[in-house]
Amino acid sequence: GLERLLYEIKASRDKGGADTIDLGQYVIRYDHLRSAAFRPIINVKEMLQMTTQDTLDLLGLLVAERNFDVVIVDTGSIEEERAKAVLHKCGILLWVVRNDEVSIHKTMRWLSHCNAPNSGMPSQVMDKSRFAVNFAADGLEVWAPPELITVEGVLPYIPSWTLQHREELFLNSPQFQREILQLCKQIIEPSLPQVFTGKGLHE
Repeated sequence: GLERLLYEIKASRDKGGADTIDLGQYVIRYDHLRSAAFRPIINVKEMLQMTTQDTLDLLGLLVAERNFDVVIVDTGSIEEERAKAVLHKCGILLWVVRNDEVSIHKTMRWLSHCNAPNSGMPSQVMDKSRFAVNFAADGLEVWAPPELITVEGVLPYIPSWTLQHREELFLNSPQFQREILQLCKQIIEPSLPQVFTGKGLHE
């Protein structure tokens, strides 16, 4: 998976031949979803130790493949080098927040940091940013987000999630999947018309 690929990227970079790496052996393809993904990383330290250059090289490989319309990256914490690299390269930056004080406070602090002149962050962070509310319960319609946040999608809280030891319910709820699909259409379709829905370009 990704650990082996990172080792190969580092070795190939030293030899000046990173563009010869075959990504196919490192990803799992899901034909019914028209997508591919890396296997979950077993050793989290491997991911946390990714440098900015590691991340840029990996993104470069994915783009060079020319097999993907969209690359989705779960960045983790913004202060990590891999997240900073993604901030510089991404076309859309999706913030998934909860409508509670802690989540909003953290988000606003990060937005303030990203907008600071000497933060080292790209100047277009706010232009790239989109916001979605997760675990939204009843009453969200009366919630007023802070000025910098314009909510473009709402992902519902599913009551069955309270059941213990049923982690698969988080992703397999039909209602949640429907809202995820709608969110993807809202955010991706304006930038890549008809690509996400699979209509038009290859028909």
